[in-house]
Amino acid sequence: MNKDLSSRASVTDAVGGFACLLGSRDAAIVRDARLSRSQCPAPGLKRLRVRREGASVSTVGRCVLINRRAKRLTERNEGSVADEIFREVDDELRAERLRNAARRYAGVGIGAVVLVGIAAGAWEYHVSRANQAAAASSATYLQALRDVSPAAGPSSASTPLTDVQKKALAQLETVAKGSPAGLATLAKFQVAATNASHGQLPDALTVWNAISQDQSVSPTLRDLAALYWCQWQVDSGDEAAIRSRLSLLTGKGKPFASLANEVLATLDLRTGKLDDARKLLSSLAQDVQAPEGVRMRANTVMQTLNQPG
Repeated sequence: MNKDLSSRASVTDAVGGFACLLGSRDAAIVRDARLSRSQCPAPGLKRLRVRREGASVSTVGRCVLINRRAKRLTERNEGSVADEIFREVDDELRAERLRNAARRYAGVGIGAVVLVGIAAGAWEYHVSRANQAAAASSATYLQALRDVSPAAGPSSASTPLTDVQKKALAQLETVAKGSPAGLATLAKFQVAATNASHGQLPDALTVWNAISQDQSVSPTLRDLAALYWCQWQVDSGDEAAIRSRLSLLTGKGKPFASLANEVLATLDLRTGKLDDARKLLSSLAQDVQAPEGVRMRANTVMQTLNQPG
């Protein structure tokens, strides 16, 4: 009996102490404590009745929680009732704050998800359109290759373009201007080769020179453009300019070193430097790393040079 009274008194003291902690303004509202035996079976435990006029929502909520927990814990007749009340009330208030925060930021979260979805959809649309454009450019390029007669190398023949070839050349120029970098570069090579083989060598040299100076193009393609520029001028171009460019292509590890040395030997023959030409041709004929066609041509020219008379 004494234990029950002690527990209930502790609850009453805890309730009163918690109400004092609510603040002077709200605590003044928590009053008129009366005994309600039908709702609280513990003698001496008073049920707090809170007038909502002038009281904050948090104050009312806390008082309701205090009464609810006090009644429940008193009926269970637990020992540390006061501590349990405060702990459970804190848990309830913490959960309530979390629920309020969730409701407050739910709109922000939903908006962020929507924005991410829109951005992902826009990116997928952009990629899809880019792939479609690249596929269309590739198809145009392949069709133009079939319609154009590409030049295999320098030639003195100069024939006018047919209507089909002119249309194909215009398509290649379009691809060269508005396609992805790799395909655009290939189209430029084809435009230059077509122009060179049909009497438009200055236009072709301009294109090859532009490719060889374009730092966005891979080094291999830049070297190939410079090699074409030299090949098509080896018979009549400026010797110093050609030698200067060839010197950049004949270094160790260069992919077109053998072809560049072949052009250099041809330039030596043109300018009467036969000894220099023989050295280069002999080296090419014995170079196992050189393409087979280069070795065969070097042997043929060497045999011609070594013939008496």
